[in-house]
Amino acid sequence: MILITLSVANILALKEIKYIVKLNYIKTYFIGEIFMKIILPKEHGAWAMWIAPFIIGATLSQFKWLHVILFFSIFFLYISISPFLQGIRQPRDRKQMWKYAVTYLVIGTIIGIPVIINHPKLIYLSVAIISLFVNIYYIKIKKERSLLNDLISIMALTSTIFASYKVGTNYVDSSILNKTIVNVWILNILFFFGSALYVKSLVREKDNHSFKIFANLYMLLLPIIGYMVGDIYVGLAFVLSFLRMLYSHRKNNLSIRKIGIIEIINTIWFVVFLILRYYA
Repeated sequence: MILITLSVANILALKEIKYIVKLNYIKTYFIGEIFMKIILPKEHGAWAMWIAPFIIGATLSQFKWLHVILFFSIFFLYISISPFLQGIRQPRDRKQMWKYAVTYLVIGTIIGIPVIINHPKLIYLSVAIISLFVNIYYIKIKKERSLLNDLISIMALTSTIFASYKVGTNYVDSSILNKTIVNVWILNILFFFGSALYVKSLVREKDNHSFKIFANLYMLLLPIIGYMVGDIYVGLAFVLSFLRMLYSHRKNNLSIRKIGIIEIINTIWFVVFLILRYYA
């Protein structure tokens, strides 16, 4: 009788262990799917397009710990875009991709709640979602690499400068927009549109002579425009973009990795000199 009782107890214990193991496996699988296999946008330039303006906005105002919360909120909102658009490109993977998108969107929204509570006017920046509909349109007509699509995406991504600047201001009721930050936002748009032209001229449009001429003229005008609308610091902020173009076109078949490194250096240069304009 004792042996039978022990056997039944062992069987029940074994079943319980199997249930716990199975439950832990499900939890681990779910967490692993969402976070260990996190889907990050492959467009490295796009990362700079929201991070650089974010840093500029925080620097031109006053850094606060709320900036850290805002950064991670924007991070998750940003990475939700890639799987969402991927689901549109590949309908067969839509269910899986949109699961990632919704998860990251919810996380980003929850993290951002303290920021919105402290600065409710930031909700106005949600107008940037219009760019997402533009992206969808260009995906549908199979012209995703259109310069107009790039420009609208750049305008949306660089709008992080308004959020970080607003969080760094001392007055909760102050306006999101003012002349200074709008001007800096426009300079960011000009800079990153130049980056888009630069990369296209070396990769997708490398055999397009007319496109290269247009890109070169744009890079030549950037420092001139920067100096005319700003000062020597703004002009210098754009100088490296032009020198980068001259260097790259003298080198044949630059690798994607080298182009990326050049872009990182150029972006750091731009951020530093743009900030110096207001602190020097």
